[in-house]
Order: sequence, then C-alpha cells, then structure tokens
Amino acid sequence: MIYDFAAKIANIKNEEMFEAENIGEGLAVLHTKVEKPLDIKIMMSDDVYSSRTILVKAQISVSTMPSFHDRELDEAVEQFISYLEEIAKMIRGEIRKEEGFYNNSKVFKRLFDI
Repeated sequence: MIYDFAAKIANIKNEEMFEAENIGEGLAVLHTKVEKPLDIKIMMSDDVYSSRTILVKAQISVSTMPSFHDRELDEAVEQFISYLEEIAKMIRGEIRKEEGFYNNSKVFKRLFDI
C-alpha cells in the first residue's frame, strides 16, 4: 500500500538552499546518513524568497499484511519525521506541524499530535 507523506518547513533562514542544486547536494549528504534513504521531493513556489516556505514530500510503500502493516507504517512515519527534522536543520527552518500529514485512498492522518 502506497502512502503519500507531506509537510511544510517555514521561516527558512538559509537562503542558499533556495537554489535547486544546493538543496539537491544537501539531500545527497542526508541520504548517506540514513539506513533506508527515502525518495524525498522538495517543492518550492515561485515566491519562495518571500514566503520562506517549502513543501517536503515522499511516497512510502507499506505492507498490506495485517500483522506487518501497523508496524511498517509507524516506522515510515518516524523515518519521514526524521528526514523533516534533518532538512529543517540543514535549511534552518521550522517544521509546520499543523500542516504535516500522510494519506492514501482510504486514510488521512496527521504526522504530529497537535
């Protein structure tokens, strides 16, 4: 079962990361530090310099077998959140916890209890 994960990082202070090649290099370094790298996508609007906000997305496959699904989903949530935290450090921004979620065709859940 495929889940989409998304969250915003706002109030970015490291403007150098608004350049696609810089964020790409930062993600490449981040991928070397984790056991299971995720295919992270960073979305920036045209007004990223004024909004200082990016959207971080990923798709994660989780087993449909009942005995494994919940455990794998919990691990996927933790993995995505750890990526968010590292990206937020790298770009010196703040995770918008109220705008973090994961979903598929049947489920919509918040990443953070707020």
